[in-house]
Parts: sequence; C-alpha cells; structure tokens
Amino acid sequence: MMISEKMKRYQADLTDLGLTKFAVFAVTLLAAKWWPVLTSLPWFCYLAVGLLMAARPMAHFLKTTAGK
Repeated sequence: MMISEKMKRYQADLTDLGLTKFAVFAVTLLAAKWWPVLTSLPWFCYLAVGLLMAARPMAHFLKTTAGK
C-alpha cells in the first residue's frame, strides 16, 4: 500500500491533532532560536504567512460544512 493511500485513510483523533500542533510549535521555536532573523520581521509578515497557510484549510472546511 502506498503512503498516499494510507494518508487518505488515516483518521486523526483530537489527541493526534493536539500533539501535531504542539510539535509544529516547538520546531518553530527551535527555528527562531537558531535563525534570529525570523524574529526581526515586521508583524504583518507573520500575519500574511498565517493567512496564506490558513486559506486552503478554511476553504475546505467551509465547503464541506456549507451543505449541512
């Protein structure tokens, strides 16, 4: 079985999602610690990146819940 098929079947529970978010947060802090130029950007750069990264999941969420 290909990994892409396994990813499509995977059903994450709330604990998996929380641990994944915490892991991403920790790695982000590590990246900021190792590369201080990341923390010297203006606040709106972080906002723009956050909005760009959230656009697809939010569009998918709104599309799947619109008919319910």
